[in-house]
Amino acid sequence: MNKKGFSPLEPTNPSRQLSKGEQPYTMSCLEYVAIILNNWFASMDKIEGVDVLFHAISKDDTISIRISYNAEMPLDPIDDIIGIAQNMVLEVITPEGWDSWVKIIVERIIH
Repeated sequence: MNKKGFSPLEPTNPSRQLSKGEQPYTMSCLEYVAIILNNWFASMDKIEGVDVLFHAISKDDTISIRISYNAEMPLDPIDDIIGIAQNMVLEVITPEGWDSWVKIIVERIIH
């Protein structure tokens, strides 16, 4: 509260329409799942030169697993990481009953 009795963070006119940039954002369930998965994967042991990112595509009900790696990297460890990442997604969505409608796609980015 300031000296005039209102908080500078609260609109002074409650009937005023908020602009698009002022409206609160509520993330989708899939965006929340992607955050959980990215944090979980970040805590695991890594293979140097391999990056994994989980991304929510809410309009398509999809979790994208983006894996980037060097072209010289053998594919067996890459395939293992993809399998682990897919299982991680299933471990998060299955207890919620979302495995019947959430799609999982894998995007390979070779650098």
